[in-house]
Amino acid sequence: MFRTADRSFFVTQQAGTPLRIFRVDPVSGARQHWKDLVPADRAGLSHVRWAFLSADASAYAYQYRRWFSELYVVEGLK
Repeated sequence: MFRTADRSFFVTQQAGTPLRIFRVDPVSGARQHWKDLVPADRAGLSHVRWAFLSADASAYAYQYRRWFSELYVVEGLK
């Protein structure tokens, strides 16, 4: 949860792809979609996990997990 100067705050689910962030008005309880966070290159992407917002929500950073592997074909083994 992230709080802003106008007393609204941001919430999100624990982890997902994309990570959906909502702005919530504490007076009315209204929830409005703010942003989806996902890297441009989704290759090997497992999920987006954490998000951090500046106090005025003008900047953000997020963490994601990727899984990469390599496949080799070997021929002629005896």
